[in-house]
Amino acid sequence: CSSKGGAKTRSSWVWFTFTAVCCLHTGAALHSDFVSGSDGWDVGGADGDKIDLMQAPMMLLGSDDGEWQWWFDAPSAFRGDLSALHGGSLTYRIGMLEHEGSFIGGDEWDVQLTSSKHAITLESRAVVTPRAFVNEIKINLAEDGGWIVEGTSGAPSRQTFQRLLSSVSALRIRGGYYTGKERTFLSAVRLLPGGAAPSTPSSSAKGGSTDDTWARAVDITTLPGVTDSVSGTTGSLGITQHQLIYVHKESGKLSTVLLQDIEGVEEGSGGELVIAAKGGRELLRAGKLSSYEVLDVARLFELAKRRSDEAKRPS
Repeated sequence: CSSKGGAKTRSSWVWFTFTAVCCLHTGAALHSDFVSGSDGWDVGGADGDKIDLMQAPMMLLGSDDGEWQWWFDAPSAFRGDLSALHGGSLTYRIGMLEHEGSFIGGDEWDVQLTSSKHAITLESRAVVTPRAFVNEIKINLAEDGGWIVEGTSGAPSRQTFQRLLSSVSALRIRGGYYTGKERTFLSAVRLLPGGAAPSTPSSSAKGGSTDDTWARAVDITTLPGVTDSVSGTTGSLGITQHQLIYVHKESGKLSTVLLQDIEGVEEGSGGELVIAAKGGRELLRAGKLSSYEVLDVARLFELAKRRSDEAKRPS
């Protein structure tokens, strides 16, 4: 299994080229998990020297320092005759560990499928939630899966979608979403045939949680961007430069809130640690307060408050 990597450009856009994953085009699932390395992913494009790519536990991280829109670009394993995947799905996990500036949404696509042979490009839009720590994405590989034909607002016909899948030349997953600095992670990429059970949730749940397997497999202290953390018997809390993360020990559920939204911390009526916004509005319950070392929690939220105040301070 091999493919050629290299720089690709589309005006000022930048995307990744990755290699060596799975080469079965017989209806079997295609996947990339980044468990032991980067799987040969590389940075390409006119601004490739400005984008930092690294491998972290079960994910890739791409970092940029400005308003550069870039994509993760699939290798030959995800190209060719994928006809057997019609009616299946594309699933992946993507999120922003850190970000600055405004979210770039609008008419920009999040996923693009192309067949150069048949001159067909289909786009999927608005699948990523602004400011979310993690997005679990599932897009059906069918004409009724929300795809639109590039340059139009119309959906493809069944025949058009099948022609595209018969000769896929590119699969691109967007990675750049903000006008300022950002750190985007990608993990658990899957192309699944119809009827296959996805490794990510079956619905395209956007925002603050991951599936149990991933949350349990990655200790909160190893999550990129986490600088400080505390653990209790019911869960763990960690903070990045901009976010508070809570992982529930029993369910594996991961939840996040922005530090700048936090106004206070209190003990709920049931003894839970409650993180609140202005006016006492509840943002998050983070397990039993008594399950933590109180001084450790106090130190963590003292640091969180300093970062929150910095985020609110006019630049």
